[in-house]
Amino acid sequence: MRNIFTVLVLVLGSFSFGQEVYQLDSISWTFQKPDGFEYKDSGQDGFSAGYELFAIERNDDLYFGSMEATYSGDNNLKSMTPEVYAYVLQDGFEKAFNNEKFKAQVNVAKQYIDGRNFYLIRSFVTEIESEMIFYMDYYFSDIAEKEFGVTIYYNNDEDKNVLEQSFFNSKFR
Repeated sequence: MRNIFTVLVLVLGSFSFGQEVYQLDSISWTFQKPDGFEYKDSGQDGFSAGYELFAIERNDDLYFGSMEATYSGDNNLKSMTPEVYAYVLQDGFEKAFNNEKFKAQVNVAKQYIDGRNFYLIRSFVTEIESEMIFYMDYYFSDIAEKEFGVTIYYNNDEDKNVLEQSFFNSKFR
């Protein structure tokens, strides 16, 4: 009996190893940081306005990938529907990214993650002078009348896939 209990504890423990649980009012969000990514200090520049839950990154000389998660009550979701808000954000991103240094394409799509409706604002940005390309994917959902957002930055498919899968596999309970 003791051996069965020990094996059960080890098996169940392996499923939750490395997972973080964040409380979003009455909803618990479980997220597992992908291997090769490290938590950033929340005092660094680059965090979105709102309550930072975490930021992770992986840097090397040629490639970068990062993700940040925020949860904030200071948003426009209270005054407009999430769909309208998504298109307002799209317009704002297009204006911000299209200038003398950058050109961008910005698209909006719906994405379901663990049964929750998210809007995805995907920005494909090119630095004109160097022709360097990067992407910014902003997923948001209305959770308890607050904006829950996950932003993924990447310039290569490997980081995109790893970060997306870690987010897509997260759980909301």
